[in-house]
Amino acid sequence: MSRDLSALTHDTRAAAERLIEFAKSQGFNPVVQSTARSCAEQNALFAQGPTVTKVQGCRSWHVMGRAIDVHIGSENCADYIPLANFWKRMGGRWGGDFPGFPDCVHFELPHPDKSLAELCPDPSPGNCELAVASQPGGALASRQTLALFGAAFGAALAMTVVGGKRRRRA
Repeated sequence: MSRDLSALTHDTRAAAERLIEFAKSQGFNPVVQSTARSCAEQNALFAQGPTVTKVQGCRSWHVMGRAIDVHIGSENCADYIPLANFWKRMGGRWGGDFPGFPDCVHFELPHPDKSLAELCPDPSPGNCELAVASQPGGALASRQTLALFGAAFGAALAMTVVGGKRRRRA
């Protein structure tokens, strides 16, 4: 399992960096526990039972490089609410809201155009790796995602990530 933010998609990495800075500004000492995982790593966690994870293979946004686990030194979900609200304002989902299995350290930024079921209809070994390799928009943020982040990150990031054309000065 990676703890490296560079293992995430560009848009997820940008959001994760903002989340970490926000956590620090709130007086927390955030520790990245997990970013991207391989299908095998996710399946190994799944095999440990439902107290670890309820999803196998590529049915985790971690495997798609679109989730991060950040610990702030508390086991109390209520302590994560300021971070959760910040993350949700950027268009993400917080694991503390998962019904029946709150995962307070989990922050995911789903693909803007596809669900996990669409990206990975068959999460079994072999098919999981194929789904990850063929993920649409895996390396770059879509224009829809950039629109969500536009206010937070500004037009400069949108130009850099999407590769927009710049006007020449006359």
